[in-house]
Amino acid sequence: MKTEKSEELWKQGKKLIINGTSLFSRGPRVSPDCAPKYVVSANGCYFTDVDCNVFLDYGMAVGSVILGWGHPFKTSNTNMSLLSIKQVEMAEIINKNIPSCERMKFLSSGSEVTETAVRIARAFTGKDIVIRDDYHGWMSWCAPRSGGVPKCYYDLTIKQPEQDIEKYKSILDKNDVACVILEPMKSHETTKDERTKFLLDLKKECKKRDVLLVFDEVACGYRFGVGGAQE
Repeated sequence: MKTEKSEELWKQGKKLIINGTSLFSRGPRVSPDCAPKYVVSANGCYFTDVDCNVFLDYGMAVGSVILGWGHPFKTSNTNMSLLSIKQVEMAEIINKNIPSCERMKFLSSGSEVTETAVRIARAFTGKDIVIRDDYHGWMSWCAPRSGGVPKCYYDLTIKQPEQDIEKYKSILDKNDVACVILEPMKSHETTKDERTKFLLDLKKECKKRDVLLVFDEVACGYRFGVGGAQE
């Protein structure tokens, strides 16, 4: 069985994508010498990998395809059982254009992305408290209403929407903060120069205290350039 192309893609993918895959069930789980890794097409109950090997697809898109790939109501070929070449290609483009993004994870929604960022920050720093500026998704630490959220958990988040570096410094000094998460762009409230200065000052204050600074660019995305607002 040929595996040259699969191994080359897997080697590059693992450099940029955490664990080599954004969904564990799509990653190769047996011997790396014979496990299929990247799918290019599927039909009926079979899929073909990048090395032109054909496999019987027991996984069927992690269970979401129940009628077979050849059925008129099949799931799109972007949702196959294993990894896609496009994932590695996209990772390379993002890494090239956003240098701070050394490794990455592809997720399904903005809420999932910000939740993952906060969880990584807490794991990395060993601290629990999060400072947020506004809405970052429908998670317990960011719920707009406290109903349904245990108080002990809800209290771990401090809301600070104002562009006031002194207020941030005060909160950072009084609390054991894991990360500050905020939207970098707030053009309706301030000028670009004022916002840039504030973000640079905040970055400096966070670094002094071993606090991670997270930019939530779900909304602004690439509107300000290929490198995002952080560029």
